[in-house]
Amino acid sequence: MPAVEAKLLTYDTRTQTKSFLLRVGAGVSMPSHGHHGYESCLVLEGEIDIGDLELVAGDFHGAGAGSAHPSVSTRHGALVYLHTALADYPDIHP
Repeated sequence: MPAVEAKLLTYDTRTQTKSFLLRVGAGVSMPSHGHHGYESCLVLEGEIDIGDLELVAGDFHGAGAGSAHPSVSTRHGALVYLHTALADYPDIHP
């Protein structure tokens, strides 16, 4: 996806999890998606909107296994840390 960059930090086949940094450019909107496992999201810079929920730098959001959330967007851009199941975000892998 244009204006979206990912940096893989960990990829653990034993726990079936990975962690990565996701930099999202201004004006980007990503489609809604579901989660195979628990997802932890920490906003490090900027802001993101998950549906009607606005998160800014320092905010944390957790999404349970089997859950889905609406589209994710940012007006000004963001850097987020994500810890997810390996099956989520399949384009992010070693």
